[in-house]
This record gives sequence, C-alpha cells and structure tokens, in this order.
Amino acid sequence: VWARVDGIYIPKDATYTVRIHYASDTPRALGLVSRNDSAVTVQTLDNVLFPATGGLNSWQTLAVPVDFDAGDLADLRIVATSDQGVQLDWLRIEH
Repeated sequence: VWARVDGIYIPKDATYTVRIHYASDTPRALGLVSRNDSAVTVQTLDNVLFPATGGLNSWQTLAVPVDFDAGDLADLRIVATSDQGVQLDWLRIEH
C-alpha cells in the first residue's frame, strides 16, 4: 500500500468522486481499492492512469468514480504497482 485513509464515514451507498491532487514527472498507473468496514464489499480499480503533470512542482487533480457502502469505517488505498507512486498532496471524497 502506498497511501491509505482509514475510518471514512460514508453516509449512504453510492458512487462517490475521489479527487486526488498530485504531481508526477511521468505518467503512472496506480491501483485504488475501496473497502467497507465489514470487508463485505471491496472494489479494486487497477491501472488508474495518473497523467504526468509537468514535474514534481506542478500539481493536477484527478477525479475517479469509486463505489462505497454506507458505514463509519470505510477505507481507501492508493496502491503502487511496480512503478513508484505519485507525489500526493491531498484527496477528497465527494458525492
């Protein structure tokens, strides 16, 4: 796991937009994994393309639709593949 956020409150079952603010000198394919507190539902998005931003001091925001089940303890993971991860600044989950 390259980056992980635990204990996310999800008010209702839905597809949410995960906005990830990052910088990267080259395009990178990373995975996103969402999971609810009981681990009944796991969604894995393999090879999510994070386009190059123009350098490590140039930031962009990528929007990715992710399914979440309602609950108090959901988590989201950004998983590096054989590539290294991007330079992560922040992420926001919106509905």
